[in-house]
Amino acid sequence: MAVNLYPSFKIRIEPLLSEPARYRRRDAEVKTRRIQKKFRVKMRHAGFCLILIAGLFVGVQQGLLFLMGWDRLNIDRIEILCRKPGLRSAAAGWLEGHVAGNLFLLDIKRLRGALEAHPWIKAVRVRKHFPSSLRIEINERVPAALLDTEPWMLIDRDGVELAPAAQPTGWDLPLIADRNHFQAYRQEKLALAWRFLDELTPKDRAKIEVVDVGSLTDIKVKRTDFPARLFFGRDQFTEKMNNFLAERAYLESGPPLEYVDLSLVDRVVLKPQAGMPGQGPAPERR
Repeated sequence: MAVNLYPSFKIRIEPLLSEPARYRRRDAEVKTRRIQKKFRVKMRHAGFCLILIAGLFVGVQQGLLFLMGWDRLNIDRIEILCRKPGLRSAAAGWLEGHVAGNLFLLDIKRLRGALEAHPWIKAVRVRKHFPSSLRIEINERVPAALLDTEPWMLIDRDGVELAPAAQPTGWDLPLIADRNHFQAYRQEKLALAWRFLDELTPKDRAKIEVVDVGSLTDIKVKRTDFPARLFFGRDQFTEKMNNFLAERAYLESGPPLEYVDLSLVDRVVLKPQAGMPGQGPAPERR
């Protein structure tokens, strides 16, 4: 049992009869270590390490050279996964003339970039399957609308031009129009058109024939099942389309209309076609 011969100040001021602080060692026996002699690195040790490292690098180099020249690693099978048969055939024809040789040497990044340069290909995933197979997954672009340019162009949701269209009919896609053929503010006008289409129900979206975004403050729309143009402003498209559907029976019961202005949510403004008998001022109906 150890005894504290130098107690702290607090213990010293206690009565002399107080018991000194006691400390107890661990029950287990303390093991001692033998002092070992230090190892001294000599020139022969350094030389041996350099030779070992050089041998390792030479071995890796020879192994790589062997793999790059091994006939069993030559590409003999390419699997292309694509839902569009024509695009799959086009990709296969390009790969036949550009991809060959050792699978180990194939530059996947370069191959992916070359395939994604095709306008109909959105993304490509390439996998090597050793010893001699290549698997390519193609995510194709999907036409989302026709663009009123010269000539008309098929575009996807990202605004990428896919192919020219001879005519704007027969595609079951809306035509996004602009009187200046998108020579200015193209991205802003496309974003406004996509926002309008996204706020509609799938049923109403399928009936949209033309979305005119020539003015960024007023979208003009032509439906396939209504003869007059519809003006929607630039916001609250869902509410305004619901107003049109609620008033549609009344609109169709009157004379032919030139347009229906739905720019204001709380009212519908009508303009009859010019030259109609008895035509007065454009009526307004709340």
